[in-house]
Amino acid sequence: MPKKYLILFCFFFIGLQTNLQAQDIHYTQYSFLPALQNSANTGLMSQDFRFSTIYRNQWASVPVNYNSLGFSFDLNFLENFNTGSKAGAGLNFYFDQAGDSRLQTLHLMVPLAYHIFIPIKDNTFKISLGVEAGVQYKSLSTDALYYDSQFNGEIFDATANNNEDFTNLNVLNPDIGAGINFEFETENDLRIGLGFSMKHLNNITETYQNSNLKPTLRKRFTIPAYAKIPLGNKWDVNISYLFNEQNKSIENTTGVMFGYYLLNIGEFKKKLNFGVFYRFADAPSIAVQYETNNYKFGLSYDITASKFAKATNTYGGVEIAATYLISKVIKPNMNFKRKCYTF
Repeated sequence: MPKKYLILFCFFFIGLQTNLQAQDIHYTQYSFLPALQNSANTGLMSQDFRFSTIYRNQWASVPVNYNSLGFSFDLNFLENFNTGSKAGAGLNFYFDQAGDSRLQTLHLMVPLAYHIFIPIKDNTFKISLGVEAGVQYKSLSTDALYYDSQFNGEIFDATANNNEDFTNLNVLNPDIGAGINFEFETENDLRIGLGFSMKHLNNITETYQNSNLKPTLRKRFTIPAYAKIPLGNKWDVNISYLFNEQNKSIENTTGVMFGYYLLNIGEFKKKLNFGVFYRFADAPSIAVQYETNNYKFGLSYDITASKFAKATNTYGGVEIAATYLISKVIKPNMNFKRKCYTF
């Protein structure tokens, strides 16, 4: 691909950024969990089975650091061997704990998708439709919280009544979502994709106190975009962008990863990826990854660039990710109808 197109791609993805307002659960190496971002990505892969996981530890130097664990499994089936179209199914899970209240979130979803492959000469245009359903569980602890009513004007009295009516510290709700993804892939491995997904479509109610107020978990809209651009036999570049919007809070993350092939012979590949991510107005990140045909490992570090750096002593977030891919071995159908005599 000519260099001028590569430069245009870079400016396109970086130029999509606006302002960061949200601090929802997020991962820097979000490409390791594509089905978590968009249910339409479920089973969208060359292999048949995919296992992926991410562990994130953020702000380890503060008393109430943030820990997140994500896991995803998906597979594809009902493949049309003439066109390549196929269905996908999977399981998405993440657990997060944050803050003085030890607010815990456990999210478990089952996504389903169908991928329509449209051949265009030697290229392929893919349309993927996905839905997901599951549950979200949240719990919190009030033991380490402070309340205005416990200050008597001079000192803080932990034994004083907090005047709060917590009737339910555990909330369990059903959750549903949907998504769509478009991908164009050429015969020389150029790949461009753009998706859109909607989370929490059923207006989940989350309340921990006895109150007339019924706060809801607002819908979240996600736009993942990506491009893989080959640069000869030894190099390629992966450009990605992730947009999240929830209740007028916006998150924008852009990543550029350069890949160097240690081995690139037909279907046999070994590659080292290195690059940067940037969560706009919040944190730059550096990342390094190693991948082969069957597995991929990633390590990233977020550098806290916001005002919170004073509280963290500039410590950021460490993230470890891994993916394992499996392809089914199809046994040949050998039907012997003739006897072979030995003389």
